[in-house]
Amino acid sequence: MTQPRSDRAFEATIDWEQYWADADERDRADASPSKTLLLKPLLAFLEDRSGVESLADVGCGTGTVPFAVAERHPDVSVGGYDAVAPGGNLLLTYHNALAQAHFRQIAADPHEHLDDDSPWDPERFADRFEAVLDGESLLSHERIHDVLGTWPRSVWSVAGEDDRYPAWRHNPFAYVPK
Repeated sequence: MTQPRSDRAFEATIDWEQYWADADERDRADASPSKTLLLKPLLAFLEDRSGVESLADVGCGTGTVPFAVAERHPDVSVGGYDAVAPGGNLLLTYHNALAQAHFRQIAADPHEHLDDDSPWDPERFADRFEAVLDGESLLSHERIHDVLGTWPRSVWSVAGEDDRYPAWRHNPFAYVPK
């Protein structure tokens, strides 16, 4: 089994500006399921935490979620790949070891697991999630604690369990107050 490379530099990096400059609508749609899965609970979190002054979305992909939050909460300073101001919250959703195992099952036979309603193209699934499949893009509750020195907390504890998306165990949605 390949070990995660979380403690060493990646040999290759993605030039995100170039990626999005060349992205077509299919690429953009394939990279944006967070709008459907995370926006509603994030807005509930912000409503519960009235007085939130800043929010940073690390690894914000297409920026769909931070742009939507900025439109709905103009008084909140919203950033993508920026620092969280004191009193703010670092929000993150991440793939963990459960996601890796699940994605490996899908990658083994994507047409068996991904139908027309899936946000992902079966032909591109393994390429899109290569870093997760190889263990290079995984986090854990413990790793977040080791890096930040505090335990992440579940957004679902604030937003309500009814709003949880089906893959919440594989892709936790957490926050860390600063």
